[in-house]
Amino acid sequence: MSVQKQTVLVDEDGSKYGISYKVSEDGERLVGVDYDPVSEKTPVTAINSYAELAALATEQGSGFTIETLRYVNAYQKFLELNMRKGFSYKQIMQGRWDIDIRFDELLMPEFIGGISRELSMRTVEQTVDQQSSTSQGQYAEALGSKTGIAGVYGSTSNN
Repeated sequence: MSVQKQTVLVDEDGSKYGISYKVSEDGERLVGVDYDPVSEKTPVTAINSYAELAALATEQGSGFTIETLRYVNAYQKFLELNMRKGFSYKQIMQGRWDIDIRFDELLMPEFIGGISRELSMRTVEQTVDQQSSTSQGQYAEALGSKTGIAGVYGSTSNN
């Protein structure tokens, strides 16, 4: 598996990350992408058009190859598909291979339905006698004036 590192991303905080493209043994498929932090001193040139990209490639000698452009294109398709279809395993399988996996096959819980109820949360005032001559060692006997939160009531038309 070969790794190429020719692209640098800069996030909104100014941190720089090099992108390493992992390619299969036969060189046909993009297997993975790694983000590696790059030194702040590394110069980064913003590319705004294909003409600037071609000029930069000519200027540096080695430049980019068709293979690198294919990797970048495949990675862009990967990111766009994730944005359209979602990031969960079920959504990725549906988006890439049009496979609809049932939740029971994944051993994942599924929301079947439910009801709505109103809840009222109130503090419970003074549930025990407050003793005036209590030391801190007897904490269980003098709990204070607000000792708990309780009380739930509800009504629904579904029951």
